[in-house]
Amino acid sequence: MLALDGLIQQVRRNCDISDAQHGGIFSVCGLALRLRDLFKWERGLAPWEEGDPAAVLDWIGAREAYWETLAGLRWDRFP
Repeated sequence: MLALDGLIQQVRRNCDISDAQHGGIFSVCGLALRLRDLFKWERGLAPWEEGDPAAVLDWIGAREAYWETLAGLRWDRFP
């Protein structure tokens, strides 16, 4: 199970790196809607459920700050 957990973490990190590199291709509105959907997915919310708007905005701010730490990184390679 540990090998699978490591693989899952690598995939998630690679997705974060990709998001950091390519998030700017969307309009502000399009990016906000995609981030709202990611917020829901990460928290296990159903598509029709809405999170607290302040919590979503805080999460988006934290996600953007996290992306800045990933700027210029290459994707992790699987062993």
